[in-house]
Amino acid sequence: MKFDLKNIVRKEVLNLAPYIAGVPSSNHLRLHANESSRTPDTNRDQEKNPVNRYFGIAKILEDLICKIFGIDRQEFLVTRGSSEGVDIITRTFCDPQKDSILISTPTFDMYRYYAEILGVNVIDVPQVESQETFIFPVDAVSKSIKENSNIKVLYLCTPNNPTGNSISIADINHLCKLMMPQGIVVVDEAYIEFSSSPSMIQYIKEIPNLILLRTMSKAYALAGVRAGFIFGNEDVINYCSRVVPPYSCPITTQEQIILALQDANITESRKYIDLVKLQKNAITVSLRNNKLISNIYYSDGNFILCRFKNAEIVLNYLKDNDLLIRGFPNMRSLKQCLRITIGKADEMDQLVDLLKQLERKV
Repeated sequence: MKFDLKNIVRKEVLNLAPYIAGVPSSNHLRLHANESSRTPDTNRDQEKNPVNRYFGIAKILEDLICKIFGIDRQEFLVTRGSSEGVDIITRTFCDPQKDSILISTPTFDMYRYYAEILGVNVIDVPQVESQETFIFPVDAVSKSIKENSNIKVLYLCTPNNPTGNSISIADINHLCKLMMPQGIVVVDEAYIEFSSSPSMIQYIKEIPNLILLRTMSKAYALAGVRAGFIFGNEDVINYCSRVVPPYSCPITTQEQIILALQDANITESRKYIDLVKLQKNAITVSLRNNKLISNIYYSDGNFILCRFKNAEIVLNYLKDNDLLIRGFPNMRSLKQCLRITIGKADEMDQLVDLLKQLERKV
């Protein structure tokens, strides 16, 4: 089926005159970008990366991203976490008051959040809860796509946050074909490193309406740095880049990404991922017989989702004892559910002990 991305991009973005920023070169006398000529005393590496200057994406970082993820330079954007990627994509493709996004709740709430800020309609086809896990409703989503020609963006989170279930590659490929005439499919792979399912990155060259979101916050331990990526074919990246401000990736962020993508740090990340999987299995076993909990769902992420008999009591008790886990008061289907991030062994032991204490109290 012939697909023309120009028919999907917002006309305002399609016709947008580019903002021509000053060339971020360090090899010239720089009197073109209204920067400060003073290097602040707080700049520890003034010769290599003076923070008083604007920087584009460093060549060394470009090369590393291409090497690690097996893509070309024209197939990615660096973003401030994968959350900013959601904002960029929604602004690039969705007309306010006209277009819709499709989500399957419970899922990452930023898809809805950015859409509503922009005045874009949100169509929700809820996931189906079972005893073991939540199930992505591929047939119901397919039906909704066929019935709503104004759906421009389908957001799929796999592994899904906060339920932990994954979507099969076959289902994603099916939905990409179904969306081909009218819009794009965004696969949010923020937790893919922890998953037993492979990434969709191998398909970005052959599926023209596929976009991936990735983050450095989870497996690579850079949550405080705020770094992520949009992966897509050259045309997708070209249009998305039009709504991104110039110099939006600080040099300090780039330095941290470069360090995290070195071979030694990638090896450590893999060890951490293996440890998380072991810890996840262990905490699931430890909590299985706790009478406060009515269900623990299977999770492909670095977290587990538990359904409690009274989530509010548990949440408040843990908070009073200086331990935080995540509740979802705005998601009706998860009203009694709490998400537990897999931490260090002693942190997991502390959680188990506190839940045992509370179990004896109620």
